[in-house]
Amino acid sequence: MQKPYELPRATPESQGISSAAIRSFLAGIADNKLELHGLMLVRHGHVVAEGWWTPYQADRQHTAYSLTKSLSSMAIGFAVEEGLLSVEDAVLDYFPEEATEEAKANMGRLKIRHLLTMSTGHTKDTARFEMFHSLLSDRVIPKVGDRADRNWIKGFLEQPIDREPGSFFLYNSGASHMLSALVQRVSGLDLPDYLMPRLFEPLGIDRPVWDAAPNGEATGGWGARLKTGDWARFGQMLLDKGMFNGKRIISAEWIEQATAKQVENINHGDVVTGSGTDWQQGYGYQFWQCRHGAYRGDGAFGQFCVVMPEQDAVIAINSGVQDMQLVMDMMWEHLLPAMLPNALQEDEAELAGLREKLDSLDVVERAAQPRPLFAEGTIRYKLEPNEDGVTELSLIFGGEVTTLMWSDAAGIHRLDSGHQEWYYGNELAYEAAAARATWLSSDLLVFDICRVFTPYHDEVICTFSGSRITIAYKHFDFVTRHRELAGERLSN
Repeated sequence: MQKPYELPRATPESQGISSAAIRSFLAGIADNKLELHGLMLVRHGHVVAEGWWTPYQADRQHTAYSLTKSLSSMAIGFAVEEGLLSVEDAVLDYFPEEATEEAKANMGRLKIRHLLTMSTGHTKDTARFEMFHSLLSDRVIPKVGDRADRNWIKGFLEQPIDREPGSFFLYNSGASHMLSALVQRVSGLDLPDYLMPRLFEPLGIDRPVWDAAPNGEATGGWGARLKTGDWARFGQMLLDKGMFNGKRIISAEWIEQATAKQVENINHGDVVTGSGTDWQQGYGYQFWQCRHGAYRGDGAFGQFCVVMPEQDAVIAINSGVQDMQLVMDMMWEHLLPAMLPNALQEDEAELAGLREKLDSLDVVERAAQPRPLFAEGTIRYKLEPNEDGVTELSLIFGGEVTTLMWSDAAGIHRLDSGHQEWYYGNELAYEAAAARATWLSSDLLVFDICRVFTPYHDEVICTFSGSRITIAYKHFDFVTRHRELAGERLSN
């Protein structure tokens, strides 16, 4: 693939937004303890601010979770343009082999439009997310439906529809997965292969890593990994109604339909409450309506592609947060009112301060203390029975690296952590991970662990008292889990 087109860079002031406002936004994010991983702010087609919180980096893809759904929407749009399907087609027409008599009775009135708008008539999500727990290797195992044979298409088609399709909004990741299955069924290509020449290559996006269902179709409701800058270019294409770098990518008609309010979702109270929130402004074709005339694709833990037509702006964010609404509140409080129609006078001091801040971001700032005298060589601990099944734990204190080793039923595991610096090169739960060890006091050692292609930032806090160790383990996920382990020192 040829060198990707990059959006031009400019000072914030030249595009009508002050550097001070962006610094205020970053301060609001920090004050509210919101962990961002990557940020790109685009105004009038120019990148005016960009930054990544170490150990996350600009050149790394980041799990998008449900922001993937907006890519599924684009794929359906291309298929419509190519005459492969219509949004008014019945879903069952494309799955005759999977359509049991039960499915035919259940799904006969379901159209592709209903999948796109999350108005299938289901009263609970057809996707399931199960947690697998293990020290520093917690992970989510997804599926659609409840079939033992793990056929997600049949699993979806067999789920009972309780309401008339089109009459009721319910966030339904299984419906989004069916969009991917449809594209593969009519094109013979999985979602990333289908989108590469149509969307990704024209936008300068490397082939994304993408999860797949057991039957081989790419996951349509989650599972894509793109860089923050990729989402910024995607958002600019949306803002320009399907145009990018002077070329037509997809029809303006599809962009307008996909990003408009197609259904009401005021009933969507299971994510946030209150009619003023950005999850209750209406829903399009796998896009959310926002307040202030904006719209967005988003994914769990704060993956955002926010498009602001009235301000001619795009905000792309990757993060690891629980309170996604608060991130958007910070946008509306600090950035929205600062987007003025005309260029501002350059402010060299504020711009220098902004650039310094953007160049020094870190997911966590800790006041490090000197390593205590006892922290030398290898210290081993026998642990008391615990829900993670860890039987023994060792700490190995080297010059630049502190190593944590532990044993459970799966074997012996190792985590290398830089001493007050991030160390890259670990693998946890099949993911690359960076780790840093920081002494907060002579008896308190904290390990920060980030799986750098995901939102997950875990903490292992070791408290030492004589021969005893107490370990507080916090895993960040859909529900943040706190677990404790304890044990006694073994003689070496």
